[in-house]
Amino acid sequence: MVMECALRKLAAILVADVEGYAQLMGKDEEGTLGGLERRRPTGVKRSLHILCRTRCSAITLLLCFGSFFFFFISLSAPYALAQVTSAPQVERRVTLLAINDVYRIGGVERGRRGGLPRVRTLRRELEVKDRDLIVLHAGDVIYPSLLSRTYDGEQMIDVLNTLDGDPFAFDHRLFVTFGNHEFDKRKFDEANILSSRVRESQFYWLRSNITFATDAQGLPVVRGENLIDARIIQANGVKVGLFGLTTNIALADYVPRFTDPKEAARRLTQKLRSEGAEVIIAVTHLTLDEDKDILASLGPAGPDLIIGGHEHTQQHEDVGGRWVLKADADAVSALVVTVVPLHGEAPAVKYEYKELEGDGPIPDPDVNRVVQRWHTQHQDLFCARDLKKPGCLDEEIGRTAVRLIASEEKIRSCETNLGNWIADQARLAFEEADAAFINAGSLRLNQDLAVGAIYRRDLEELVQYDSKLHMIEIDPTTLTQVVNNAVSGWPGNGRWLQISGFTFSHSHISRGKDKANGLALLGQDGQRVEFRPGDRLRVITTDFLLDPKMGDQDGYSMLNQKQIVSEAPIDKSLKSVIRDALSRAPVEGIAPKVEGRIAPTSQPPCVNDPPSADQTAGEKKHSSSVSVGSTQLPADALAARPSATPSSAVAARSTPWSSATGETRENESGEADKAKGAGQW
Repeated sequence: MVMECALRKLAAILVADVEGYAQLMGKDEEGTLGGLERRRPTGVKRSLHILCRTRCSAITLLLCFGSFFFFFISLSAPYALAQVTSAPQVERRVTLLAINDVYRIGGVERGRRGGLPRVRTLRRELEVKDRDLIVLHAGDVIYPSLLSRTYDGEQMIDVLNTLDGDPFAFDHRLFVTFGNHEFDKRKFDEANILSSRVRESQFYWLRSNITFATDAQGLPVVRGENLIDARIIQANGVKVGLFGLTTNIALADYVPRFTDPKEAARRLTQKLRSEGAEVIIAVTHLTLDEDKDILASLGPAGPDLIIGGHEHTQQHEDVGGRWVLKADADAVSALVVTVVPLHGEAPAVKYEYKELEGDGPIPDPDVNRVVQRWHTQHQDLFCARDLKKPGCLDEEIGRTAVRLIASEEKIRSCETNLGNWIADQARLAFEEADAAFINAGSLRLNQDLAVGAIYRRDLEELVQYDSKLHMIEIDPTTLTQVVNNAVSGWPGNGRWLQISGFTFSHSHISRGKDKANGLALLGQDGQRVEFRPGDRLRVITTDFLLDPKMGDQDGYSMLNQKQIVSEAPIDKSLKSVIRDALSRAPVEGIAPKVEGRIAPTSQPPCVNDPPSADQTAGEKKHSSSVSVGSTQLPADALAARPSATPSSAVAARSTPWSSATGETRENESGEADKAKGAGQW
């Protein structure tokens, strides 16, 4: 009787729950089991209702409930199994977003290209696809910039703190290495400036090969809890080891020692691997040659990948299966890198450059507001301090009848019309000067100037260091050494020269091995004038190239202050010479040309450029060069990789993962002066 009652109740349950069972094992409108949680309660509630209305003994109810329990388990098991078996496998990969040498918080061309508001947007888009994104900055953060002359980098730290979307939370996934310009304030009692910027930072600083001096209490003069030597961070199940390396060319009183980068790389790689790191990444601010030497010399005992800065232009070099990668300055481009660890060999690396301009991507509005606030505050303070009228930085100080080429891609690698004009003005400012040369690192505008007005802001941005000009006397042999040093770092190096009064040719062989040929003076008619035995040349240049106390002289160790002509004026600065020349220019403006003073190299970025002198801003179109590449991935990794989905804001242009080397592709973009989404400041 009891069993009969139990079976009767179970039958009633089965009949009542047919609908629930059908919903349980069926599929929702998306063809998945996603409707289970919403629909199951209907059948269960109906079953309990039947149980309550049926008259049975306690034993019968117990048996009914027991039967119902096992029946429910039998129904739930397939669903639970489906949930387990269908759970997505996390791909073991590391995604990096990297920038370097960012001096302007809002970018260049009045915010139309580069800048940190676009970096924030790109980061947010990448984090949708990979929440474990790691963000790297390869140095030159605080100086030099127009705003840093007032705020000592406080504005840059403030904006970097917003890159994670929360200016008050610590960003555990942003790592910054020190660049040489972090030490522009060199005196011992100025160490507190850098220390303050470090402590204000809501992110990590990598000091791996830097030894800071100590104060009277024995504490480092630059310190902070976020100042670290190295760190292991998890990304999609991969343990990533990070450390930083900084060039030793900065001569700050409070940095007694920079450990040799190669030795530091060896030591830290070994340490991080012993702690379980599967992928080792060095974030460096070194020359490209130094980066390549680290990878070539150390091999597997060194880092798997170098994300670097210092050159200011895109660099991508494969060294025995390990890459050195660098982006453009001022976040005009950013690197997006995917790293997949491989057992027993260097990881597979895919990289691409995202050009940040116009509405690709649209500047983040919150970060953009912070940028606008700093610019407005700075202009008010700058103009009040100099007793100028409000808005003085937007005051017209001259005009140009042609587009002036000043982007760092060109002015650090090619003869440019603006470079020619500036070198000419430096030479003409001194009587009896035969020639002049200005290192490109002194010309930091990093944008071309369109036909029309030249503003005070443009001059202030162009000449960040108000270098003094000097006349020196040298012989042709020394000038030969000068031009050989200029081409030795080609392309994209601050030691490149803009010249006046002489000529030479340059044909690129390989970085560090180039030589200059055909050196000669130029007569007033532009014709070559060959050197004669015993010639002495009076040449104009800047104090930075003459004074080793100011830095590394950009490698011009053949020059010194003893060569200065004593009777020559010593009160002329590069900025004042440029300003005076603009004020004397014709109403229609200056119109310099590229004259072939430096016979052009046969390789980009100088091929077919600069434009002719009469080319207007509206006529010039530029090519957006996006370099992409990768190392070989195994077949299983190729099959597992996600399909490339272009960002809605930044079109992703990439090669297949199986591409063996990097390459450069050219695609024509719109006119630079008509870019959208400018975020003006």
